[in-house]
Amino acid sequence: MKRYKFSDIAFNITDKKMPVPGDEKLYIGLEHLDSGSLKVSRWGGEIELKGEKLVMKKGDILFGRRNTYLRRAAIAPHDGIFSAHGMIFRPKTEVIDPEFFPFFIASDYFMDEAIRISVGSLSPTVNWGTLKDLEFDLPDMQEQQTQAKLLSAFERTKEAYKKLISITDELVKSQFIEMFGDPADNPKGWPVLSFDEVATIDASLEDKENTAALDDGMRFIGTKEIAKLMGCSVPVARQIMRRKDFPLVMCGKNLKVMKSEFIKWASERRV
Repeated sequence: MKRYKFSDIAFNITDKKMPVPGDEKLYIGLEHLDSGSLKVSRWGGEIELKGEKLVMKKGDILFGRRNTYLRRAAIAPHDGIFSAHGMIFRPKTEVIDPEFFPFFIASDYFMDEAIRISVGSLSPTVNWGTLKDLEFDLPDMQEQQTQAKLLSAFERTKEAYKKLISITDELVKSQFIEMFGDPADNPKGWPVLSFDEVATIDASLEDKENTAALDDGMRFIGTKEIAKLMGCSVPVARQIMRRKDFPLVMCGKNLKVMKSEFIKWASERRV
């Protein structure tokens, strides 16, 4: 493998423009990038855009340089404008295959280095001045093309499964509404009852130890609970919990945080 500086692998696209009416329909912000996914499945909004934005072209790689621990990188689905809190990369095709390039940017190999050089405690951010000098080993062009074909097949399969899960979820919802009606307007006139009218709580099944801790305001939660509360994956939750400003408590090798401290921490900053 040959070793290259990142500036020899990719162009950093810095073209900017002031948004004009209509640009907001195709605008992509960091909030539209999903951790660990190269696909942008949503974009645009009704809020008026302010300040200069980066100009993107279809096929560009959109990289979330802010809060890099979220590992956000995706392929631009169309021409338009992108958040100035991101970066836009294009491959230098004499060094890296265009089909392999997105997978390289989304890889742990690249992301781990980007996270390592991020600066700032509240919103760790990558600067091009530092990123451009990072060095990476790349396979030869033929190997890149072979890997790109395999990775593209995996990506298509993953997206097909995600689509299937979404369709199944909608099917379950529609079947529920067909059987019981829409809960919002209750067209079938089902009686509305309080929980204690339809069920009882079996105190013998209660987690006494956890309840005691909760009563003392000392309930601890781990990576799975953090992921659920923040709507992210467990690996992303683990990265968040390792931030310097996070009220982390190590229990052996387990990452824990007092729930009340987590709520306080989350309310004081934006991830």
